[in-house]
Amino acid sequence: MRASLRKICEAGGKTLHRFATNQADFEDSLQSAEARGAGDHVFQKLKKFRDWIIDSNAEEGILELNGDARKRCAFELEKIRKRSEILLNKLNNKF
Repeated sequence: MRASLRKICEAGGKTLHRFATNQADFEDSLQSAEARGAGDHVFQKLKKFRDWIIDSNAEEGILELNGDARKRCAFELEKIRKRSEILLNKLNNKF
């Protein structure tokens, strides 16, 4: 039960609000949380990376890099971009 409640809390947003205000029962809230990716470690890692990469502080830090560090960062981002395109194509064709 704790793990299920944790998923509802991780989902946050409308799922958590509806559960906390008794607009949705526990099972419905859990289903909603799981549909939003709560408890899915692969999804959570990807979301944390996205949250970090879109943060203005991260952007500022990346853009302030110089020399070799800047080149390595550009290289890594390019690898991420290419792999992301491949994964997106696979995901879109799978469904």
